[in-house]
Amino acid sequence: MSRTVDELTYRINPQTLKTNAVASLKGKANDAAFQADGTPRYDRLAMGLGGVSGAALLLGVLRRTFHRG
Repeated sequence: MSRTVDELTYRINPQTLKTNAVASLKGKANDAAFQADGTPRYDRLAMGLGGVSGAALLLGVLRRTFHRG
């Protein structure tokens, strides 16, 4: 019984929850950015860079449109 309580206490510990969440996010990001053999996924890299450049262009146009002072 005490072993079960100790296991539950460990599982709901905030530090354990944070560690597990960070490890999960790192794994998902790694899977999204790299192929199984460790080479980068250039198609996703290009999409990400395209999105960032598109957002920067949009912000620049909006800034120019609304701040003509």
